[in-house]
Amino acid sequence: MKLKIEHHPSSPDRHRVELSIDDDSGTKSGGEFDFSLTSTDQERLRWYWEDFLDYPIEPASEEVPEAERRIEEIGTELFQGVFRDSAASLLWRQIQPRLASTRIEISAPSPQGSPQIPWELMRDPATGAVLSSSAESFVRLPSAIEVDASPLAGAATRFAC
Repeated sequence: MKLKIEHHPSSPDRHRVELSIDDDSGTKSGGEFDFSLTSTDQERLRWYWEDFLDYPIEPASEEVPEAERRIEEIGTELFQGVFRDSAASLLWRQIQPRLASTRIEISAPSPQGSPQIPWELMRDPATGAVLSSSAESFVRLPSAIEVDASPLAGAATRFAC
């Protein structure tokens, strides 16, 4: 089974997602949610994944429980945003029992000046399962690149034969 999550940012703090299951049911859903990371969250995540895990010594380790609590909160916020409406919730109920054999694909644009959403932290609040480590595979895919194919105004078009 494959769950596709297509992310379309509406604004820096507002996000639209389209969900689909690649199976016989062809179930689809979509919705919008608010999500942002504060600069403190961004620094805490960076510290935890880059500094602390390389150098897990005192006194830095005193900050670990708070960082891990916030990581769980962020993951839960993302999950609740993505699966918030009834159709998305129904879609999750189809996937959850088969999560270990599900491929999750996240299609998201490059952040262009704003922080990327940490999709890998997404966590089911009912079970505590982190989707990225509980699924068979969890991948980020580049979203389609929008290119203006119209010729430049006043430019000559040449074809080589």
